[in-house]
Amino acid sequence: MVIKKATQKDFPGIHALFQEVHDHHLNGTINTFKDVDPFTKEEFDEALKDKNTFLLIAKEKEIAGFILATIVEREGRLTKFKKSLHINTIGTKKEFQNQGIATSLINEIKKIAKEHKCDNINLSVWSFNENAIKFYKHIGFKSQKINMEITL
Repeated sequence: MVIKKATQKDFPGIHALFQEVHDHHLNGTINTFKDVDPFTKEEFDEALKDKNTFLLIAKEKEIAGFILATIVEREGRLTKFKKSLHINTIGTKKEFQNQGIATSLINEIKKIAKEHKCDNINLSVWSFNENAIKFYKHIGFKSQKINMEITL
């Protein structure tokens, strides 16, 4: 397996996998996600151009997984300055899951975060996605905060 930066020719494979991830979210939550194109060609092109965005693929004979992450710098009135690498989306094709692909993608993102002197790597995960939560905890992610809601 090879981990590399995505190029224009990778759009169809990334788009199909992005759709698979989006469908998982559509099926996992009620009244949250829209049934729309989750990653347009324009969004893809913008991700490739943005120097603070990293779109990597894991490739066997085909694209088996991808990760999309962005450097975010924040300082609030009450919070200290932090330079974070935020994982926007990560996905592995069903037939390639549990083979270390997502771990390899995150390990590559760790290298990028260190190169850019980021303070941390963060992500959000939906509470219904128990397999993802177990995976993230297994590789060292810890809960930072919990968002809660009351549906009306």
